[in-house]
Amino acid sequence: MNAFFNYLLQTAIALAAFYMLYWFLLRKETFFQINRFYFLVAAIFCLILPAINRAFLPVVHEIPALRVIHDGYVYLNETFIIDPVTISQGKSILFSWHGVVLILYLTGVILLAARLFYQAGFIIHEIRKYGVRKISGMKAVVSKQIQSPFSFFSYIFLHPSQINESNLSNIIIHEKEHIRQRHGIDLFVVECLSVFQWFNPFVWFYRRSVKETHEFLADRAVIRQGIPLQNYQNLLLRFSLGQTYMGLVHTFNYSFGKKRMIMMKKSKSPNRRKWRMLFLLPVLVLLNLAFSNPFSGGNTFEDQKGSTKSNLVKGKVTAEDTNKPLPGVSVIIKDTYTGTITDKNGEFSLEVKEENIMLSFYFIGYETLVVKAKKGEFLNIVLKRKTDKKELDYPEEKPFIQLGSIDAAIYDADLYIIDGKEFTKEEQ
Repeated sequence: MNAFFNYLLQTAIALAAFYMLYWFLLRKETFFQINRFYFLVAAIFCLILPAINRAFLPVVHEIPALRVIHDGYVYLNETFIIDPVTISQGKSILFSWHGVVLILYLTGVILLAARLFYQAGFIIHEIRKYGVRKISGMKAVVSKQIQSPFSFFSYIFLHPSQINESNLSNIIIHEKEHIRQRHGIDLFVVECLSVFQWFNPFVWFYRRSVKETHEFLADRAVIRQGIPLQNYQNLLLRFSLGQTYMGLVHTFNYSFGKKRMIMMKKSKSPNRRKWRMLFLLPVLVLLNLAFSNPFSGGNTFEDQKGSTKSNLVKGKVTAEDTNKPLPGVSVIIKDTYTGTITDKNGEFSLEVKEENIMLSFYFIGYETLVVKAKKGEFLNIVLKRKTDKKELDYPEEKPFIQLGSIDAAIYDADLYIIDGKEFTKEEQ
C-alpha cells in the first residue's frame, strides 16, 4: 500500500512540474498545436516516470541468497518487504491510517468515475433517443436537452432553435475543428487522469488549460475562414448564458472571457520562442533522478551496512522457556511492509526512518509481541511459547516472505531450524 501511495504522490509531483513549466513558458504563446502536443506527452510521462523503477508495483523486493554459515546454520539478516501482511493478531492493515486514506481516495475515485459514466450515458441516451441527422456534412443530434452547442468525438449536439440560427455555419465550423483534430481523445485522457488524481489541484488546472487550448485552435480555424472577428465574438457572447457543463465535451462557448478574446487578436508568436520546449528535457531528467532514489527498494546488503548507527534498531530475541536465542523470528515495523528476520544468534538489525516506531515480533508457536522502539536502541525481547494447542496451528493470515535465489549449498546444511526446533540432516 505504501508503494501505491508513493506512486500517486510521484505522479502528482510530475504533473505539477509539467504544468508549472507550461504556465511560465508556454501559456502566453500562440503555439496552440505545440501546447496540445505538450499536454499529451506530459500526461503520459506523469504516469510512466514513477513506474520506471517499479516503485509502485506491489511486489516483494528480492533478497540476496540465503547464507550457509561454517557451522551449518542457515540464516538471513536482511531488510525485506512483505505483501500482504497482518501486523498483529486480529488487526488488518485496513484499520490503520493507510486504510483510512485508501478509503477516502477510493471514495473520490468512485464518485468522479460515476460522474464520468453518467455524462457518457447521457450523451449515448441522446443519440439513441433523437437519432442522427446530417447538417453541413456533419453528424448532428438535435435535442431540447441541449442548451449550448457542443461536440463529442464525431457528433455535434444542437438545440432545435439553433438549427435556424443565421450563424449556424460558424458554429459548425468551430465544432468541426474539434472533430477534425480529434480533441475528444485528449479530453478522454485528461478526464481519466483527473479521476485518478482528483486530490491534486494541479490536475484541475491542467484539465482547464487543455480545454482552453482546444478552444484556441477551433477559434483560429473559424477566423481563418474569413469570419469577422467581432461577429464571431458576439455569437460566443450570446451563447455564454447557456453552457453545458460536461468534462467529456467541447462546448461552443467554453471559457469565453478576456483571455480567449486576447488570444483571438494576438499576433503569432515568433518561431524562435519554440526553443522553450527544450526545458522539458531537464525537467524529465530531474524527475527521473528524484523518483529513482527516495522510494527505490533495490538497496543491497552493503548499502544497509553503510547506514548510520543512529538509524538502526538492534536487538536480540530469546525464548522464555529455554532462554535460548530464537533464529528466524519475523521483526516487522507495525502498519508497514518493512521488516527483517533474526539470525542464528537471535539478533537483528533494522534501519528505520522515524524516531519512534512499533515493532511486531512473530514466530510460529510463540505469542506475537508488539513493543515500542527508538532509533539507536537495543532491545532484549523474550517470546512466550503458546500454551493453547489450537493456537499452535498456523494462523489464518500469516506473513508471506518471498526470498531471492537460494544457494544450492543450503540443501547440504548440517543443521536445520524448523518452528524453533533443531534437526540434523539424518533426522529429516
